[in-house]
Amino acid sequence: MGFCQYSSRMASLKVRVQGGKIVICSAYAPHNGKPFEQRQTFFHDLSRLLESTSCHGPVLLMGDFNARLHRRFAREDAIIGPYVFGNAAAQYNPSCNRTFFIEFCAARKLCVGNTLFDEPADRQVTCYNVGAQPSNEPLPTKFDQIDFVLVPQTWAHNLQ
Repeated sequence: MGFCQYSSRMASLKVRVQGGKIVICSAYAPHNGKPFEQRQTFFHDLSRLLESTSCHGPVLLMGDFNARLHRRFAREDAIIGPYVFGNAAAQYNPSCNRTFFIEFCAARKLCVGNTLFDEPADRQVTCYNVGAQPSNEPLPTKFDQIDFVLVPQTWAHNLQ
C-alpha cells in the first residue's frame, strides 16, 4: 500500500493483509563506535517513525540494531526470550547500543522475536567478527547476533 523512506537508516512498508494492514519497518543503527549522541538520535528517530505509522495490524520492526544482547538480564523477560546468542558472562555497559535498544523496546512494548526460538548457535549468528570465518565454530568471541525482529509483546505468540 505504501513505502516511506524515513532516512538513510530506516524505512517502512505498509502491506494490506487479510483482516487489515501490517507495517514492516527496516532499521540500521549506527555501531557502538559512533558518537553517543548519534546513536541516541537514531533510536529517538526510530520512535518517531513508529509513532507516525498507522495500521490495523502489527508493526514488525527488523534490522541491524548493532546491539549485542549476550544474555537476558533481570526484568527483561518481556523483551528478550530465553534463547540469546552471546557471552553469558558479559557485563552490562550503559553506553552501548544494547541500552538504547532495550529502552526502546521497553517503551514501545516490543519483544525480540528471534530470541523466542531454540535454534542452534549457527542459526542465531548474524555477524562475523573480524578474523572469523563461516567455517569456524560459532563462539561468542568470533560471532555475534545483532540483527533482530521486533514484534509487539501482545503479538509474539503468533510467531512461528
